[in-house]
Amino acid sequence: MRFWNFAGFILALAILISCNNDDDLKCVNNYDQSVLLTNLADNVIIPDYQKLDESMDSLTLELSRFKNDPDITRLLQVRSAFSSAYLDFQNVSQYQFGPAELVSFRSAFNNFPLNTEELEENISSGVYDLEDIERYDKGFPSLDYILYGVGASPSEIVDFLMANGEYIDYAEEVVQHMVDKLDFVLSEWRVEYRDQFIENQGTNAGASLSLIVNNLNENYEISKRDRLGIPSGELTLNFPNPDLVEAPHSQLSLDLLKVSIRATIDFYLGRTDDGTNGEGLDDLLEFIGAEKDGRSLNEIIQEQYDVILQTIDEIDGPLSIAVEQDSDDVIEAYAEISRQVINTKTDMSSVMCITITYVDAPSDTD
Repeated sequence: MRFWNFAGFILALAILISCNNDDDLKCVNNYDQSVLLTNLADNVIIPDYQKLDESMDSLTLELSRFKNDPDITRLLQVRSAFSSAYLDFQNVSQYQFGPAELVSFRSAFNNFPLNTEELEENISSGVYDLEDIERYDKGFPSLDYILYGVGASPSEIVDFLMANGEYIDYAEEVVQHMVDKLDFVLSEWRVEYRDQFIENQGTNAGASLSLIVNNLNENYEISKRDRLGIPSGELTLNFPNPDLVEAPHSQLSLDLLKVSIRATIDFYLGRTDDGTNGEGLDDLLEFIGAEKDGRSLNEIIQEQYDVILQTIDEIDGPLSIAVEQDSDDVIEAYAEISRQVINTKTDMSSVMCITITYVDAPSDTD
């Protein structure tokens, strides 16, 4: 653990003790959290789930059409639906609380990198358990392999899938598994959890504000570590791992990284899909007058997000090639993404009296 992490931990602990000895709202100056929570629930979280729901419906339909009439055109249509759904998932990946936590939502959709041996064994044996969250044999990574990785060209892939129908059967079961999870989560948000989320105010662990801050940071660190740090070699003794990028077969990895970072920014700002900037964590930081080095902490965070997007845009994709041939730009992007961790995980959580409750992965050195 670096010095800044240790210092941030001590600061957060001291503030949290002070808050718990008094009113736990003291640290946010009696800010009306209902405005923030209502905006996030009604205008960000639920719409993001709804958008993914529509994308998954399209993926289900196109996969069925391909199965019934396999050709290159149908394959390309399935791929298009797959890409849209995978990108839409990046927005909801950071909402791993409430109903999503109950059903291990993120692991069902995106345990990566894919364990190809596990997947092949599943298909050949017909024996598997998609509910096993420790296995990397399902979700979008498995579809990435089946739709792009079983042949060298679209025509080869169509021929392979026509001769080996069990692969499409497996893909359909994987998609249905994802849809079932999504149906449950979206239904819970619409029927009951939305009100619970808004009413669950405070700064203690388990309060909605704590869930927001923790999940925003945890998902952001997945992007930092798994989407960029490990493939780039920054976390593996400078040995690049191009095969460990997200979506290596479809080469969507760079787009997925960009969308994931933008989703974090939108969540932080409380920004809706149409670009409306509603009540977000930025407004809360301004309300309590949070500063760092004599400047607005919110301004520092937003400026760093802008820098991060600029550095990612400098990378020439696909990422699996860039980590070896465009390594300077990749390393710079990783460095800028890492710099934001102190701002949002240490500084922001501390001034809000939010305890970071998730556990860093062993490879995460920040």
